[in-house]
Amino acid sequence: MVDTGQRLKRLIRLSAVYDTLVAIGFAVPGLSNLYIGLLDSVNRSLGLGGSAGSFPAFAMLFVNLMGVLALTWVGVRLYRPEPFLAVADVVARTAFAILITAALFAGAPVIIVGLAVLEIIWIALIVLALLAYSAAKAQAKAA
Repeated sequence: MVDTGQRLKRLIRLSAVYDTLVAIGFAVPGLSNLYIGLLDSVNRSLGLGGSAGSFPAFAMLFVNLMGVLALTWVGVRLYRPEPFLAVADVVARTAFAILITAALFAGAPVIIVGLAVLEIIWIALIVLALLAYSAAKAQAKAA
């Protein structure tokens, strides 16, 4: 049977790999325009509402900064997949889900609902793993 600590570490690393796949398109100037355009194009082809619109250079700077910060966070979690960082990840994912929801109400492409749903799934998986880890740690301490 896999130790709950090892299971938590694997989940933290797996979530970091997912974040790499999502964030890299936002971190690289030029690629971010293509990535946002692709999301918008898929959104339109599916007949979903909302639009990404165009991003002036100053706004794109913040898109790229968000991507770079996300990739930095990826590196931290890959290097040190610790329970405290899993808690911080849940907080960050909750903030992202809230921000995505706010963007939807402001007219963002509906396709980003998928990103919000994935954030909520990651939150649930990480919280469950943290609870299992904490319970196992408490049980070991009591024994």
